Parts: sequence; structure tokens; C-alpha cells
Amino acid sequence: QCDWSSDVCSSDLIAMSFETRRRSIRRTTKQTKVFAPSLMDKAARGALMLGTALGVSLSVYAAFKPTPVLAADVACAPDPSGSTTSGPELCNGAGDQVVFTANGDLSVALDGVVTNGTQAVGLDIVATGGTYNVDVFDIFNAGSLNGTFAGVRINGTGATGNGDLYLDLSVANTAVHGNTVGIDVFNQAASGTGNIAVTTGTGGVTGGAYGIYTRSYNGTNTVNVGTGGIGASARGVFARANSGDVTVNVSGNINGNTNNDAFGHAVYARGDSDATVTVNVDAGVAVFGAFLGNSSTGSAIYSRSGGGDIVVNSDGDAFGGIFSNNFSADTADTTTFNVTGGLIGGVGHNGIEAHSDAGLIDVNLNAGASFSSVTGMGVFARGGAGGVDIYSEGTVSIVAGGAGVFADTTGTSGGITMNLYGSVFSFGQAGVVAHASGGDIDIYTGAAVTGTGIYEGITATNSGAGNITIEAIGLVTGAAEGIEAGSTGSGAISITAGSVSGTYGVRAYSTGGGSVAVTTSGTVTGTFSDGVHMSSTGGATGGTTEFNGSGTVTGAVNGVWEYNGNVDGDVGAYANGGDLTVTGQTGDGINLQTGGTGDTDITINANGNVMNVYGAIDGIAVGINNAASTGDINVSVGHVEGTAGYGVYAENNGSGNVTLTLGDITGGTAGVWAHTVSGNVEIGRAHV
Repeated sequence: QCDWSSDVCSSDLIAMSFETRRRSIRRTTKQTKVFAPSLMDKAARGALMLGTALGVSLSVYAAFKPTPVLAADVACAPDPSGSTTSGPELCNGAGDQVVFTANGDLSVALDGVVTNGTQAVGLDIVATGGTYNVDVFDIFNAGSLNGTFAGVRINGTGATGNGDLYLDLSVANTAVHGNTVGIDVFNQAASGTGNIAVTTGTGGVTGGAYGIYTRSYNGTNTVNVGTGGIGASARGVFARANSGDVTVNVSGNINGNTNNDAFGHAVYARGDSDATVTVNVDAGVAVFGAFLGNSSTGSAIYSRSGGGDIVVNSDGDAFGGIFSNNFSADTADTTTFNVTGGLIGGVGHNGIEAHSDAGLIDVNLNAGASFSSVTGMGVFARGGAGGVDIYSEGTVSIVAGGAGVFADTTGTSGGITMNLYGSVFSFGQAGVVAHASGGDIDIYTGAAVTGTGIYEGITATNSGAGNITIEAIGLVTGAAEGIEAGSTGSGAISITAGSVSGTYGVRAYSTGGGSVAVTTSGTVTGTFSDGVHMSSTGGATGGTTEFNGSGTVTGAVNGVWEYNGNVDGDVGAYANGGDLTVTGQTGDGINLQTGGTGDTDITINANGNVMNVYGAIDGIAVGINNAASTGDINVSVGHVEGTAGYGVYAENNGSGNVTLTLGDITGGTAGVWAHTVSGNVEIGRAHV
């Protein structure tokens, strides 16, 4: 079979496009990560080269490293006339090409080797005759390896397996350029377990399409990018394995989109099955994907695993965002992002985008990092049964044209946890979004959260039995609801907030009969509708709705509105934690209603605090509407005003009582109207 990297058909295949030549490879092979040669190996190399420089015979330094068995045992001196040469492990000088065809383990030392780029491959090593190990390194003097196709190519795909392939250009810092690929190293026999390790230094690597391309099968695959960096138009680094681990360590800038179009990854790291994929980016480093593309076609960092963990540790800039996709069906296989610095984002990209079929997605945004995306989201995480966990420190700011932070999970058990201590701002969509299908949602925000356009500041929905808990300490602002929480299942909803503003200040609803509780302690404003709007329906024996507040609540319609349609579903509004003022600008100050059967009590209580309620119609309007209800109405409040209607309007259509303990009450129609079908009515304060 003709492999695109073999000498047998290189004249035909080199003319083919780089991508076409690898299609068959991508369908049948996989990449992994590798360990670099040890310090002992490097010491042996140094001793070997020093001995050579002093004129010591080859037999002397054979003790430091076994002499390889080569196709030809001649001096490695590239011939300027254009012919290829094959030779021993020590090469120096300039020429057109260096070629080795190994029939055993091979070690090649490069001392200032320069290939002039007239041949397809500058340094070409073929180790396909058996399971051969190849070790190539530079020493003493930097060289320059150039080719019309590849600067360096090492083919270790043996007929009986794969040996280890090492390339280390970090000692003398040799530079590499290929018109299609800079460095091309692969050992992809399906039965092979050979490792790959490629290390570059300050010399840098450039390629027309790929900077570094490594492809292993069952062995590990490691790429260490030195400070010289990489430039390419499609992939700065491409590292792939089938079942071996893949690791990419980045210490130099990478531009994976030198064409400045919508396609190109700076780092592409992939493990097909049973492989851990790890990408590490050092502080002060910038990696560039397709800045104008989207996350899947042109990320700064693209990571993928078919059956293992994904770990991305980034302390540098990632222009084009960070993308991961974990296809593992095992909930133990996690996806982890640790971002400790740099600017993360792009134009059409999400700053971070993570997908996982099963395992946990864990995103940690630490001090020094910032996120900015013109049309994409700041953080996007879509998980499975393992759930999603997103954390940001207080100094981390997220700014995005899409949602600032978005998370959703599939299945009945995947939960979402967000602890966002830094600010979140979207200039086109919601600030924070969470959707679950049964797992719990737990959101904490410690700084300002803003949603614009027609979207919410914070929105959370659950279509299963899981609970929703939101605690918003900083100001929350929405162009739609300030805070919205909705559940179609039986889970409870709990919202605790300081100051909130939106069309509804806070809107919380359950259609599965779950309890709904809202507590506010600052300034809550509903600019188009109610300040606080709450409901629970659909429960055979349902939960309660309860508002607790201090500060002010103002609604363009009602100040506080609650409805409970459940059996035994109670409704309450309380001043807790301090004085409370509630205002309904065109409706009622407080409007509480029940529609269920059973013991459906309505309670309003100032709890010893000053509670002032103002309504454009009624100050307070409460009603038990089901004749089969046995619930009572209890109202204990201070100052109440109803401009066009009643100060307090209380109607019990069931069999329960009405008890009103009131302070100063005024109404445009009357101060108080109270009625019950068969219970008792008791009104305190005789002067009312």
C-alpha cells in the first residue's frame, strides 16, 4: 500500500494537497503523547558530540549511545550538488537534503545542518522496515531544515509495529520550514505502541498548512513548542492518537491562521479512545486561531477525546477561544479548563466552549483572565449526566455579544453549578443562562450581571425534578426579566437577590407544583410589569409561594404578585430583614391569589418591621378563589394606600376566615373591603 509519506510514491503524492493525503490516515489512526529523551540521554549526546569535535573515533562514543544500523554507513554530509545522502548519526554542513533509511534503531545528531529547500523534504527518515526507534536531536550549532513539502519528516509506521520517535531541536535551536508542513512525525500502524515526542526551541517552525503534524496509534504523543513559536495556515500544532495520551505544551506564540480567514486552529489535540488529552499554555504566550471564524472551525485551542479526560491549562492569550468536545460515554471522563491569565475570545467564537456526552465539565477562571467575544458567548458548556461546574474569581470579567455564561445539561441527573464572583456583561443576549433536564441548578453571582437586547440578566430553567437556587449579590439588570427562574417539574425554586431591574424585576414560576421562594434585600424594579412575579401550579399536593423582602420593590404594574393553584398551596408575603416598601404603579401594591383546594392560606405580615404598600388600584388585594378551600386569610401590615380602589381588599370564597390587623389604611373607594363565604371576618384597629 502506498503511504503518502513513503519514498516509494513521494513523487506522485507530494503534489497532492496536504489535507487529501491525510484523509485515509484520519479514518484509520490516532494520536498520542510521548515523553522526551531523558537528561541522561542528552548528557550522552553532549559527550558524543564533544568526543567527535575532539577527533575521537566513532568507536569511542559508541559507548555513550549504541551505533545505529543504517542503510548505508557513510559520512552524513549533504551533497550541495543535489543528490541525497544517507549516513551515520552525526551530520553537519549544508546541502539540499538528508535521507536516512533505517534497518534498526537510529540516532541522528545535527550540528548546524542546513538544507536549502529544493527537495520535497529537508530531513527525511524512513523507519518502516521494522519496529525501529528513532532519536533525532541538534547540538552545538543551530541549523535550518527546509523542504518544498516538509522541513522534517520521520515515518516510523513499521510493518510489524511502531518504535518510539523523538525529535528534539531545543538544544541548538534549529529552525524548520516546509511549504506544506514544517515537521511531520508519524507511526500509525494499528498494532504499534510506539511513542512520539517533538520538541522545538527558539528556532521556530513554519508550514504552509501545518506547523507540526504528529500522529501516533497506541503510544503517547507529546509536542513541546519552544519560544521560537509556530506559524501555519490550517493547524499550528496537530497532535492525534488512537488510544495513547496526547499532550501539547506551548511556550511560544502559535499562529494557526496565517491566511487570516475563518479556518485554522493554533493547537489541535485529539485522542480517539481511551486517551487523556492535555494542553498547557504558558503565561505571556499568545495562540491565534481563526479570529473571524467560529469555535469549531478556528479555535486557538481545539481539544477532543473519544474516551478519556480533557485538561486545558491556559495562562496566555487565546485569540479564537478554547474549544473541547468529549465523546466519552463514561461519566468518570471529565473535561477541565484552568484559565489563570490572558485574554480569551474572538469575534465569532465563544471564549470557552465545552461539550461532554457524559462526564463533568469543570471550568475554573482564575485571577488575571478576561473574556471577550464580539458575537459569541463568554463561556458555553453543554454537559451530560456528569453535569457542569463553572467558577470565576472576583477579578475575572466576562464580556460577550452572546450570553455571558451559558450552561445546559441533558439527561435526568446532570446538574449545573455556577459560582461567578466576577462581573458578567452581555451586549446582545442574557448575562447568565442555565438549563437542566432534571439535575439541580445552583447559581451564585457576586458582582454585576447584565443582559441586554431582549434578554434576561439571569435565567434558569429546569424541565425535570431538580431544584433551582439563585443567589445574586451584585446588581442584576435585564432587558427582559432581571432574574427569571422556571421549572416544569416538581423541584423547588429559591431566589435570593439584592438589587434587580428588568421588565419583571424577578419572575419565578413552577408548572409542576414545586415551591417557589423569593427573597430580596435591595432595590427591585419591574420596568414593564411586576416588581416580583411568582406562581406555582400543576401540583396534586403542591408547594408554596413565598416572598420575603426588605428595601423597595416597585413594579410598573404590580409591586408583588403571587398565584398558587396547587392543592394545599399557601401564599405569603413578608417583610424580613428590615423595612419594606412595595409599590404597584398601575396595578396593586401586593396581589396574592390561590386557586387550589384544601388548606390554601394567604398571609401578609410585617414581622415587626415597617411595611408600606402603595397601589394605583388596590394597596393590597388578596383572594382565595376556590369554594372547596378551607384556607384562611391573615394580613398584618402598617401603612397601605390604594389610589383608585381599596386600601385592603380581601375575599375568601372558601370556608376559612379573614383576619386583618392594620395600621393606616386609605383607599379611593374604601379603606377596607373584607368578605368570606362561611368563615369569620375580624378587623383590628377600630378607627379603620
